[in-house]
Amino acid sequence: MPGADPADAPQICLSLNADWLPYVIGACMQLVQPSTWAASDPAALAAVLTAATELIERFGTAGECTPVQFRFTDACVLQYSTDGGATWTDTPGWATYAHTCFVGPAGATGAAGAAGATGATGATGATGATGATGATGPPGAVVGPPPNPTGATTAQQACNIAAYLANGVIKASVQQAVTSIAASETVFNTTLAIIALIPGVDIVIGLMLGAGAILFNIIAGGTMGDYTDALADAALWGDVQCAIYSAIVADGYVTPANFAAVVAAVAAVPYVHADAITAMVDYLNGLGADGLMAAQMSGSLYVGDCSSCGEWCYVWDATHGNTAAYLWTYEYPPYGGPYARYTAGVGFEGVVGSANVISMQLLFPSTNVTRVEVEQECATASYGASRILNFDPAGGNITLNPAAGSFTQDGYPTNPTIDEVFIQLITSPPGTGPNYVRAVRIYGTGTCPFGTPNC
Repeated sequence: MPGADPADAPQICLSLNADWLPYVIGACMQLVQPSTWAASDPAALAAVLTAATELIERFGTAGECTPVQFRFTDACVLQYSTDGGATWTDTPGWATYAHTCFVGPAGATGAAGAAGATGATGATGATGATGATGATGPPGAVVGPPPNPTGATTAQQACNIAAYLANGVIKASVQQAVTSIAASETVFNTTLAIIALIPGVDIVIGLMLGAGAILFNIIAGGTMGDYTDALADAALWGDVQCAIYSAIVADGYVTPANFAAVVAAVAAVPYVHADAITAMVDYLNGLGADGLMAAQMSGSLYVGDCSSCGEWCYVWDATHGNTAAYLWTYEYPPYGGPYARYTAGVGFEGVVGSANVISMQLLFPSTNVTRVEVEQECATASYGASRILNFDPAGGNITLNPAAGSFTQDGYPTNPTIDEVFIQLITSPPGTGPNYVRAVRIYGTGTCPFGTPNC
């Protein structure tokens, strides 16, 4: 295995015809196959695969050759440029040694004059002509903004592109990688299949090849079930869409300036299989800003819905007979339930027995919940044995106000990523009148797990 990173010194310069670049990169894809290397140490194997991926990226991001250019300033200083004339640097040693290089041959010695007279000095030879400046090469290709054929607003354009990138690019790429790995396809064939899925990325084929190899190796070396679970999880892809949307909504599309925010937003998406999020983030970083900007070009023709992005609110309004109230379960240990009954127009009513008990539990997929609001009514405060609002997992417990009467109280989870809300109200002894929960509102960000927000 090589003992240095592809970016380490000493380096060499290589010039080749651009039409051969995809074939060179394709040949290099063999280097990111684990079977290529005789490495028994997993750390050493991971290091050489990373270095090989970097080598492919260096080929893939190569640009057109820019010839060295020379010029003279008005002060007769020789300068050179290696970036097509954008910047110029003084040639080292010019001021010190140039005059000795451009003096013509000595003139002939004059005839001897009268005694004591000195012959005239010969004329100085002419200075040689300066060579012509080399031609400037054409500028490299630049990925511009996506079209907007429907005349969508900036926010809707951002939503369309976010939905397309989440589903048509990232999810589709993960799906292709999972399918290819299951079929024992090579990393090269898998990457070519991913490229075929995304229109317009041929102009950044080098970036796509490198990013595809990264995605392949991460998924192939991980737990396949995590990725199949992720592909089937609509809430996850809704969260990814909202993450991208939040990062690009001000501009309407991915730009070099907001690319880092896109990656950070996707990295912050909460999900039970963290390796799935890591694979997405590494794939995006492999694409880079240019790759993702090329991939977004068809997003303008995609129709996205970002109504659930930002903070959403879902209410169970018992006083209006909301049938969604039956999503709540009323049996919760250790009481053996059911404890609470739903009465349209009245609310969730405590069961009168040895105590007037409301014990309500709502389970849902892991969600970023910011606040829970409970409207409740207690018959008395003197027997306020328990007023609890509980969040799981690790969301903390909040004791509700034990005062009598009607009031509203907010609860804030200490860990916003929760999958359960449990409400408990108890008064005793019997005969003091029932307790009521009139309404429950849950606020969160990302995808609402209960359906369309209705507050």
